[in-house]
Amino acid sequence: MQTLLPNQTVPKAMLMPHIYTLLHLKGGGSKGRSWKWREKLKFPHISQCVELAKKIERDYYSLCVKQPIGKKLFQLFCRSRPDLQNYMSLLDALDAFETKSDDERRDFGFSIIQRFFMSQSYQFVPCMQRHESSCVENLELNLCGDVFHDCTE
Repeated sequence: MQTLLPNQTVPKAMLMPHIYTLLHLKGGGSKGRSWKWREKLKFPHISQCVELAKKIERDYYSLCVKQPIGKKLFQLFCRSRPDLQNYMSLLDALDAFETKSDDERRDFGFSIIQRFFMSQSYQFVPCMQRHESSCVENLELNLCGDVFHDCTE
């Protein structure tokens, strides 16, 4: 570091990094940027949103399947109700089935049928019983396809 005599001034190049650091620590360097972002993220007036509200889809598939937040809220709601626990377990098993390798899909698919489609099972889902034969047929013929497609609708 260079020592300055009393009558010498500090070169500007030496001061700039220190000034930048002070401004950055005080928050002075980013005020303009945050103001611009605040303006960009501001919601429009409610009168401008009426037309948009009419266009938004309000059906099960768009709210509870396509939108991640809606899907999570729907799952939380269903898990809080004891009468819907088996349905949510079935959906979890069907999601897990989709991620299985081709070697594991057949056995895992039959375990899903035994757990949720058979009336003697403790996790029986009554509305799935009518799909049992088509799912068994799909498991035997087309493992790579969407075996449980009828069940998820």
